[in-house]
Amino acid sequence: MNPNKKKEIMRKYDSTAHIYDNRYSKIQNQKLNLIFKEFYFKNKYLLDAGCGTGLFYDYYVEHMLIDSKNRFRLLSVDISWNMLKAYLLKLRTKEKSIKNQVNLILSDLENLPFRENIFHALLSLTSLQNLPNILNGIKELFRVTRNNGEVKFSILKKKIELDNILSYIKLQSKNLELIENDELEDVILDFILRKKR
Repeated sequence: MNPNKKKEIMRKYDSTAHIYDNRYSKIQNQKLNLIFKEFYFKNKYLLDAGCGTGLFYDYYVEHMLIDSKNRFRLLSVDISWNMLKAYLLKLRTKEKSIKNQVNLILSDLENLPFRENIFHALLSLTSLQNLPNILNGIKELFRVTRNNGEVKFSILKKKIELDNILSYIKLQSKNLELIENDELEDVILDFILRKKR
């Protein structure tokens, strides 16, 4: 394991934040369409782990903000300061009632600054493969997610040993759905978290 991997990832995303949406919004929207075909947001506290420039937020505002009663709280976390700055610029253009649903935090996914069991749902798109130890990151994300919380991950196929991750997740989940699609570079995992006591 490379001890400087997190610094390398920070530098990479800090230097590409200004082109990130143009480069990745189409592919991220494909994943979001698969992940959020059925999801009830109302009154949920959702963690977007590795939020980048806020592509999930964009997707939500564009596709799901149909019913004003379907409001939720979103906490978006990323390790890149420049990605969060790009996200903040988007928030400044939105109406107050929408942007007040969102909080941004600069943080490392393996060391989250939150107490246990606070999020109703967890989303992490194409972020976990960047961690020095994916399993440690998953354990930390599970720590802050409530039992019976909805979990939606996508991870680049070429960067992971899926069997090890699946072995752990199967022990901590119910209704695990694995979505693999030839058009996507990611594998998507969608499940309900069942914490073992």
